[in-house]
Amino acid sequence: MKIYSYLDAGRAILATDLPTHTQVLDSDVAHLVPPTPDAMSKAIIELIQNADVRTSLGTRAKALAREHYCLSAFRAGVDRLYDYIAANCLK
Repeated sequence: MKIYSYLDAGRAILATDLPTHTQVLDSDVAHLVPPTPDAMSKAIIELIQNADVRTSLGTRAKALAREHYCLSAFRAGVDRLYDYIAANCLK
């Protein structure tokens, strides 16, 4: 659940490319690497050395959080679910 807060923080995210992370993250909003110490350390160095990449990842991550993982997006999803149930299940 912390990943949503990380996205909203607008900072570059470094994560492993395991399904637990890629359910929410992709390479547009996070730097995804294999779950190895070597891959993680290289990625940390890459992010430290490239401010443009950090800024770009953070900006896109924040936009994703604001569009898909905020309270209004949750409410819209619940409304769509209720509309579906009303239209298809309450006959």
